[in-house]
Amino acid sequence: MGLIILTEIRKILTYNNMKIKFTDDELAKMNELNITEATIISRLKKGWPKFYIVHQPKKMSSEEFKEMLLVRQLADENRRCREAYKLQKLIEIKKKKLHLKMYPQKVRASKYYKTFLNLL
Repeated sequence: MGLIILTEIRKILTYNNMKIKFTDDELAKMNELNITEATIISRLKKGWPKFYIVHQPKKMSSEEFKEMLLVRQLADENRRCREAYKLQKLIEIKKKKLHLKMYPQKVRASKYYKTFLNLL
């Protein structure tokens, strides 16, 4: 049975009720790239994901920034498509069940069944 070694969380930064937890490995990586706490907070304000906050060097070329924006834009489009698809499926299900409200399925008991119940 293998052991999974997890690194402990060493630093927690908060900004506008957003908490980001950093592990030892992430702090070491940020020290290598000379990323300061001020840089982290500015990246939080700009809405960067945690992966880019930790692994992106301070100076980013315009092409890399455009790529990051493109990836974020594609993710937003995919999210919108998924939400629209879920809404469409919900509407279809409601339409399928609409006839049950308009024409409820009721079956009247026969005389035989009523007499059978009375005999018991």
